[in-house]
Amino acid sequence: QLCDALVDQFELVRGADVEFDDANRRISVGVSGVSYQHVTGFDHPVVSFLGGGLANTLDAPVTVETEGVEDGDAEFLVTCSW
Repeated sequence: QLCDALVDQFELVRGADVEFDDANRRISVGVSGVSYQHVTGFDHPVVSFLGGGLANTLDAPVTVETEGVEDGDAEFLVTCSW
């Protein structure tokens, strides 16, 4: 639902593909077509939305990391762990 909202409702990204890793308690979201640059910068709307939305849903602290992607469809990878 968070990824759909990023794309369809808020139009912050053109695409967001999520991978869920239940064993390690984390999700990784590959984002493309980012509206605001500097995704790895302080308090980016996409990163804050994913981290805050997940923390609210899980009612638990969430750690968020971002990294650029050199190959593939995604421009950036946002990983949320709890």
